[in-house]
Amino acid sequence: MALNPGVSLALEATHAGSPELSQAIAWLDAEANRIVRASRRVMTVQCREHDLWGSAFAVFLGVADSTQSMAVAQYFRHHYTGIVQAGQLRHLPAGTYWEAGCARDQYQNGAFWAVPVGWFVYTLDVVDPGLADKTVLDMVRDFKTHGACEWAFGGKRQLPNYLASAALPLDGIRAMLARREGKPLPRQSPVRKARSDS
Repeated sequence: MALNPGVSLALEATHAGSPELSQAIAWLDAEANRIVRASRRVMTVQCREHDLWGSAFAVFLGVADSTQSMAVAQYFRHHYTGIVQAGQLRHLPAGTYWEAGCARDQYQNGAFWAVPVGWFVYTLDVVDPGLADKTVLDMVRDFKTHGACEWAFGGKRQLPNYLASAALPLDGIRAMLARREGKPLPRQSPVRKARSDS
């Protein structure tokens, strides 16, 4: 059974002419299912915190419905000051930390990252385009001053010249701008394409 049949079918339809790619996708799908089954056992006890990155990514991919997308966007707007620093996003809501993980207020346990900012602003833009723009501008100002680092917290910056921080936000930012202009979304994901075809 596929983790998300819509995603698998859309990917397979896109690459129907490539048996090797179809086999690779089938393997990834089975591996994802194995990991999810193992994770479910753990998540019933710990690590049940709300994941801001995952929520933004679900909206960006088009797998969240309109009600869910609006709820996520509203949450981002109402909690902005606690979840964003210098245009970069925490993994978890303000004051929330992973139960099992590294020390608080660093790395993935309270620090702020640029990696998900494209998905974040794509989502936030639905309810507050001005705040979405401010986020992008603040992130770029921070990069110009401190470089594109892996993560930041207060005045601390870790791992300068982190390519994922510089590159990943661009896809969501471009998609946000295309949506504003009524243009087709760039490099439309198979999930978003499957939803728009139905």
